[in-house]
Amino acid sequence: MKSFFYKIIAIVLTLSCLSGCAFNDNSQSENSAAVSSTADEELVKVNFLNVGKADCIAIEIKDKLVMIDTGTAESYEIVEKYMTLKGYAKIDKMIITHFDKDHVGGASYLIDNYEIGEVMTTFYEAKESSEIDAYHESLDKKSIEPTLVSEETSFQIDDVSFTVYPPMETDYGNNTSNDSSLVTYMTYDETSFLFTGDAEKARIKEILEIPGIQADVIKIPHHGKIEKNTDSLLEYINPSYAVITSSDDEPEDEELMDLLEERNIITYLTREGMVSASSNGKELSFSQFVFM
Repeated sequence: MKSFFYKIIAIVLTLSCLSGCAFNDNSQSENSAAVSSTADEELVKVNFLNVGKADCIAIEIKDKLVMIDTGTAESYEIVEKYMTLKGYAKIDKMIITHFDKDHVGGASYLIDNYEIGEVMTTFYEAKESSEIDAYHESLDKKSIEPTLVSEETSFQIDDVSFTVYPPMETDYGNNTSNDSSLVTYMTYDETSFLFTGDAEKARIKEILEIPGIQADVIKIPHHGKIEKNTDSLLEYINPSYAVITSSDDEPEDEELMDLLEERNIITYLTREGMVSASSNGKELSFSQFVFM
């Protein structure tokens, strides 16, 4: 199987502003062009932080920040370094896809230490944990009432459009927590992203029923765990790129990697560093950072 490092052709920059942070600029496939010389303020950047087998996705839209999930309680230092590097003091939208500790674990730290515009969550809390308790305590301290997404919800920040799709059921058996994940579809002009939380088989089946969500980039569900309908999902979404939020201790399924290679989908692994996708509305480019 082609390794991720097959795609890396040069290390072009070391970020002196952040100790232990390196930057790799990766070439595109032959059917994809690199972003033309565009000022940073015209770019939308989607950053998949390397927080282990967990999700924390920070979307930069000029001076606005949308964050989908918050990593674990233990990964807050990585998120803090990202926020410091980028100079953000506010998270305009925080979307908690579901309440597993690897998605909500860092929320209390962020709510305590940054200004929060709006918190959007799935309407169903399928678990109990100290991380969820801390999240609610932090919300209460700042008198923040989260928006519980129970129907398709859209919002726009500048020229970037988001649609958040809630789960269709409240009971998915043993997989209720993962399958209650919010799914977020983002478009910026001609480029598009699909963020799938930890969707398992039943939730993937629901995604397949959403019209018009073909995407250039897909965040692979559930840290790279393959399901019986994963191939159907990839066929329907038809992405050129995939990002998997896995860890060295808990890597993505090899069968999934084979499937992505068969479909010629360029795949990035956050366990090899934070993945940053930049869009100028027409084209995409990818870079990878290694924090700490």
